[in-house]
Amino acid sequence: MKPLHLTVHPSSALVGMALIVLVWVTAAAMPTQGSSTRDVSAIELVNDPHPRDFVRISEGQPYVVPLGKILVVTGLGTSTNPTNLTYLRVDGADELTAMYVFTSGSGSGLNMVLSVQEISSGGMALQAGQTVTVYTPSGGTNGRAWGHLVDA
Repeated sequence: MKPLHLTVHPSSALVGMALIVLVWVTAAAMPTQGSSTRDVSAIELVNDPHPRDFVRISEGQPYVVPLGKILVVTGLGTSTNPTNLTYLRVDGADELTAMYVFTSGSGSGLNMVLSVQEISSGGMALQAGQTVTVYTPSGGTNGRAWGHLVDA
């Protein structure tokens, strides 16, 4: 068997090392999965929050997420008959909209209304200091958001 002799050209070695450094720096600068401020998977999931951590935000009453806490919003809707749309605003920007489904009752001929919609994927995480408000286009004070606080 004939011995194999390898030689590396110095400029090829430098280009290869530069590419490795570039890939390493790029990978370090990319955010990790789940680092979004809205991603509930970035926090410890709480299956059964303590009742003291429950939060209900009423329309017309802004709520500021306390320091050291994350608010996990799990529902959006109204406290009475729906007005078709309810919006959740975070720092003045509409983030979520709840629309209502009308279904017929079984044999009664009455229409049943779903006035609360669950937020999928376990909820929406909001950071400390963010201001949350609930708004319905028809005005009034029927809009509500529900959730719970967890430690940041």
